[in-house]
Amino acid sequence: MIYYRLTRCIELLRVGDFPQIQTHDYAGNDNDLNCVLDQPFHPLPLKYKVPIGFLSMKAKRTDFISDSAAIFGLLVSDRVKLFLEKYRLRGITFVPTSIQQRGNSYPYWYAIPIDKGYDLIDIEKTRIVQFADLMKKNSVATIQPENIEETTNLLDYSDPTLRDLTVYHISQTQLKPNLQVDLFCLAKFNNNTGIYVSEHLYEALVTEGFSGLSIDKEFCLVSPDPIS
Repeated sequence: MIYYRLTRCIELLRVGDFPQIQTHDYAGNDNDLNCVLDQPFHPLPLKYKVPIGFLSMKAKRTDFISDSAAIFGLLVSDRVKLFLEKYRLRGITFVPTSIQQRGNSYPYWYAIPIDKGYDLIDIEKTRIVQFADLMKKNSVATIQPENIEETTNLLDYSDPTLRDLTVYHISQTQLKPNLQVDLFCLAKFNNNTGIYVSEHLYEALVTEGFSGLSIDKEFCLVSPDPIS
C-alpha cells in the first residue's frame, strides 16, 4: 500500500489565496491557556484555547483549508471530518473550531496529530541522518537504529541548554508490512512532519469531490503487502 503526504493546496484557481486563513481570533478563550495547535504529539490537555480563522478576502471556502496557524495539523470541513471517521485513523484527534467569511460562521475541525508515528516504520529499513546544524543542512553522520527506543531517543533529542544544535531526521524509511491504517502522522521524515493518507482513502476523497485536497507524491511511503 502506498501512502501520500497531504499538503496545503497552493493552486490559486482552486483556493483563491494562500494561505486561505491568515488571521485569527481567540474570542471567548482564556488568554492564559495554551493554543491547542502549539502542543502537537501529546494528548490534549483538559483546557486549551482554539483559534477562530478568518478567510482572506480572495480565498475560497474549501473542504481542506490552508491555515497559517496549522503547521502540523489540518483544517477540514464538517463533511471531511465525518467522512474520515469512517476510516482507520491513527494518532489523530479532531478539535472543533469555526471559520469566518463575510460575517458568516462555518463549523470546521482541526485534525491534530497526537502521535509521531515512529512505531509504524520498519526499523531495519530506516536510516537517520544527523545534522550538526539543520539550518545549514550540514549532515555529519547516517545512523541505522537498532530498535524503536533508539529511534525515538535520537529523533526526540534536544539539548535543553540550546548550545548543541544537533538534530536528527529520518532520511529514508519504509512502513511495516501490511499496515492496517488509513491516516497517520509521521514526524521528522525528510525534514518534514506530515499527515499521510493511504492510496485507497485518497482515491475515496477524490471520488467524493472534496475541494482543496492536495498531496505531495514526492513524499510517499510504502507498506509492503504480506508475502503469501
